Amino acid sequence: MTTNALPRAVTIDAVTKEFLTLQEDNLGQTDFKMYREVVRFFRLSVNVHAPSKFDNEERAFWHQYRVPGKGYSRAMSSLFGPEKTPGEVKYFFRHFLGKHAYVGEEFERRAPGILHEFFAWMVREKHIPELDIPKLFPEKKPRTKNQIEWTMEHAVRLGPRARTRTLLH
Repeated sequence: MTTNALPRAVTIDAVTKEFLTLQEDNLGQTDFKMYREVVRFFRLSVNVHAPSKFDNEERAFWHQYRVPGKGYSRAMSSLFGPEKTPGEVKYFFRHFLGKHAYVGEEFERRAPGILHEFFAWMVREKHIPELDIPKLFPEKKPRTKNQIEWTMEHAVRLGPRARTRTLLH
């Protein structure tokens, strides 16, 4: 474990906010909304999955924020730095989307490019070390008819707030 993975002044939340602030100035309203949604869902995915990969020191720090019977009082993304994010890209595309979050075709089509841009920006700004960004992304596999039907069935059953409601369970 590297000690720089423990609490940092530059957190995942701070970095995503800085990135979105820059994008808001450069994009039209429709494009900015898509950027905001992709980054928001990616951050939620990191909060859900990244703690499962903590080492003992990180886990001990994280458990300081555990409230018995209620979970954690702070989101992981508000405590840890952006160096935790590269290892979460494949989880986001392979497991989080469609299982925890229901998104449309445009989101699925544009999300890889937006996250690629986000990671390139983090490297340029020295928030994360140099890395081979294309290798972060899983190969695009077409969804099967059963996966599409399952997603649509659950989205309809859960209603218009399905995206956020399923994240809370």
